[in-house]
Amino acid sequence: MTDGRSQSATRAGSTGTAHSRVAQARRAVRKATKARLALSGSSGSGKTFTALSIAQVLVPDGRYLVIDSEPGDGEQGAAELYADLFDFDTIEWAPPFDPRDLALTIRDLGQPNQEGWVYDVVIVDSASHFWRGSGGTLDIAGGRFGGWKEATPAQDDLVLAVLRSPFHMILCTRAKQAYAVDDDGGRQKVTKLGLEPIQRDDLEYEMQVAATIDGQHRIEFSKTRCHTLAGRAFPANQQGVFAQLYREWLDSGAQLLRMADVAALRQAVKAVADEGLRKQVAADFRAAFGLGEQIAADKLAACWAWMAAALDMDPHRFGEDEETGACTRCGVVARAGWHTNPPQEAPVAPQEAQERPEAPEGATTTPEAPEATHDPQVASGGPAAEDSSEADRMGAAVAYAKTLRKSDLVEALGSRGLNTAGNMDALGLRLVQALMREGWQPADQPAMV
Repeated sequence: MTDGRSQSATRAGSTGTAHSRVAQARRAVRKATKARLALSGSSGSGKTFTALSIAQVLVPDGRYLVIDSEPGDGEQGAAELYADLFDFDTIEWAPPFDPRDLALTIRDLGQPNQEGWVYDVVIVDSASHFWRGSGGTLDIAGGRFGGWKEATPAQDDLVLAVLRSPFHMILCTRAKQAYAVDDDGGRQKVTKLGLEPIQRDDLEYEMQVAATIDGQHRIEFSKTRCHTLAGRAFPANQQGVFAQLYREWLDSGAQLLRMADVAALRQAVKAVADEGLRKQVAADFRAAFGLGEQIAADKLAACWAWMAAALDMDPHRFGEDEETGACTRCGVVARAGWHTNPPQEAPVAPQEAQERPEAPEGATTTPEAPEATHDPQVASGGPAAEDSSEADRMGAAVAYAKTLRKSDLVEALGSRGLNTAGNMDALGLRLVQALMREGWQPADQPAMV
């Protein structure tokens, strides 16, 4: 006779090894996030106009892209009819409407350039074409039960690309048409209704908010994770009120490090050749800061300060030697991003690391701004900072930028013709990068703004 554990082990053995997930339990964190919004409506309900209006509120003065599959007027796409009211880019998408192609496009748009993501908000108008249009999911299935072996993964790939995108996403979908005939004082009154979205039935389960727009441009919600929207409806021309409530909810969570910054920190660890040393650094970093994906955004400078001290490395921007084409600081030829030059000896973690949060260990892009300098005069903009290295100047500039109010940062960026959208961290970083390009020195602090 076997006990329950033995029976469980026997069952597990028939299908593979069972693994408990207890060790993965962690404290839940409400993070700031990006919009995942589905807008559904019948023809003429105003989906495109509403989507662009919402985008302007989510990211004022941002960069918007409309992936436009709707038939246009003459030689212009449907979305371009609003180009006199909104400033946006467009991709006019003709058949085939393969969801895998759209997924690949969204992922490519998610690759950051030197200034961050190319677009702040991406609108797909209409996602219905990628379901039932030529080459869409239904075409891939081909009306055959066996065809869903290919069609379902194609659809799932698109949904996954939307959910993992680093920018706000708005999916506009057509609604199935229906008509209501009412008696109006002896005369028949025909009203056009918008019903279910023309997309996979469970799409709204994947989104944060699923809204419908009727023929009177009234917005109602069939699903919402945003508690401030629950039970509410917004009449015509109130889409801005809805968008503001949605934006506040999106921004209300903890601001965490971007994945690009996490990857850059991991890249610095991976540059250590000795495997034992590399594992030690990674473990010490995690003990000091925690998991990379859960580090608060305002700890980025502390992370690089820890890394610089622990590895005795010199984070710096590329400066070209005119004769060799290599970096004047480390001799590396690569021009992009930040360079680091860690040694192969055992690291000495700074004492204050025990009081700080976390550490990662993988790679993608490069850090935006290490701000660690160990010279208090440099950090405070004293005399020793005037002839400081670029890394020290960067550290002092970041430290000073953190003392400015948001209005000061916006004014400083605006006076330079730079983008003034984003949170405090984004504004501060953008200003620091501008100052470094201008040859700013710590002694110039009063002239920063």
